[in-house]
Amino acid sequence: MLNLLAAGLALVAGAVLAMQVAINAGLSRAVGHPLMAALVSVCVSAACLLVVLLVLRIPLPNRSALGGLAPWSWSGGALGAIYLTLSIVAVPRLGAAVVVALLVAGQLMTSLVLDHLGAFGLAEHGITPWRVAGAAALVIGVVLIRFF
Repeated sequence: MLNLLAAGLALVAGAVLAMQVAINAGLSRAVGHPLMAALVSVCVSAACLLVVLLVLRIPLPNRSALGGLAPWSWSGGALGAIYLTLSIVAVPRLGAAVVVALLVAGQLMTSLVLDHLGAFGLAEHGITPWRVAGAAALVIGVVLIRFF
């Protein structure tokens, strides 16, 4: 049951992603630059998270927990800014469907490698022919969405 809930949440996250790239592309046109649109989006995200943290009364992490983090643990925000800006630049040129398909394809191919290596503390899940076939099917889907 928890796996079904997690799958449903992931599906909703995918729907939100499709809306986000389209909305942020419009925001970029309104504010005049993709980087400014990314900054506005990140600031709104931070404000929303702050409100949720305060409402739920989630305590701040202690310093020892933060001090013991691996250096790569801090890169998530930078990677998010890169993702956000690149998607804002790509959507007006390719359309939301193609960009989201490419985002998912890129995520899947990278995730296969990360799972295989057990990178960033993930449990290892080897690359199998079935997993490669699934990734290939997704890439074929991108081609169909873009060119047909």
